[in-house]
Amino acid sequence: MTLMDVLVDFSSTGRIGPLSCGMSLAEAEDLLGPGRPHPAHILKGPDVDGYPYSWAGLRLVVTQRAVTGIWVSLWPGSTAKLPPLVLPDSE
Repeated sequence: MTLMDVLVDFSSTGRIGPLSCGMSLAEAEDLLGPGRPHPAHILKGPDVDGYPYSWAGLRLVVTQRAVTGIWVSLWPGSTAKLPPLVLPDSE
């Protein structure tokens, strides 16, 4: 599976692998392991909204402890580094 396959699936299903908007942060962390919280979560606590949790090049925006956005971070010419659950063989 390539990153393009993942993105095409996302455009038609709204899911990246087993991840989807609306799932709880706890469900996402059960699948991916603990995420790296944005510094705002560390300073203001876990209930601050709109900041991402990160796993390599994958970021999940969290609002009221639910996933409200899915970001894939890439730089021109870079290789996708995503959790194996999302894109096998990318790490």
